[in-house]
Amino acid sequence: MEKIYNKILIAKYSNINKCFVQDGIELIVKPLISPPIREHINHYFVSIKDFKTKSKYGWVKIVDFFTLEEFIISHFLNIKISENDKMTIKTMFDSIDKLNEGTPVASTYSCRGIEIKKMELTIHKVFFYNKKI
Repeated sequence: MEKIYNKILIAKYSNINKCFVQDGIELIVKPLISPPIREHINHYFVSIKDFKTKSKYGWVKIVDFFTLEEFIISHFLNIKISENDKMTIKTMFDSIDKLNEGTPVASTYSCRGIEIKKMELTIHKVFFYNKKI
């Protein structure tokens, strides 16, 4: 049985925060083909409308229930996506599943493993602090 989700990521435009997608537009994360082995690599979300416009952060939004396949069918009508793309989107949904609505998140590739190192994508909660000068 396929897992059911009810949370997506949306954009909040902010030039300062490197979030270039218009407010309220859905975001997805696209995998890097072969990320270099480093301690970590910051990654971006992209707009579901053009799959190009980047956003450094996404915000959790509660929506009607859906499965991964339903999401893919409704958002990738004439676009062929790979199994790697599907698994990356699934990772995103699994990562935000227990977060509250409005929670900001970022995506990062981090190095895992001791003998065999590999880069693993994580979608994680972030905190914003107000600077006082």
